[in-house]
Amino acid sequence: MIRHALAAALALGAASPAIAQTKPPSPSGIDDNRLICRKIDETGSLVRKQKHCFTKAEWDRIAESQRRGTVRMIDELTSKQGG
Repeated sequence: MIRHALAAALALGAASPAIAQTKPPSPSGIDDNRLICRKIDETGSLVRKQKHCFTKAEWDRIAESQRRGTVRMIDELTSKQGG
């Protein structure tokens, strides 16, 4: 299930247009425009991995999107248990 959420978030991140960065560099010292590549398990395979490359800012946006989706899903599931 988490893989599906990650795939959806990656698809959303890849489909969104690039936004000009106007904020100062991140406090961690990592350039937000630097490309970061990660290998992600391919859904339905025990061995295959897909390589996804995004900037730090895009990875942060993907992580935030996933966090919001997880919180929303938990809220929906817990609200339906009351019967």
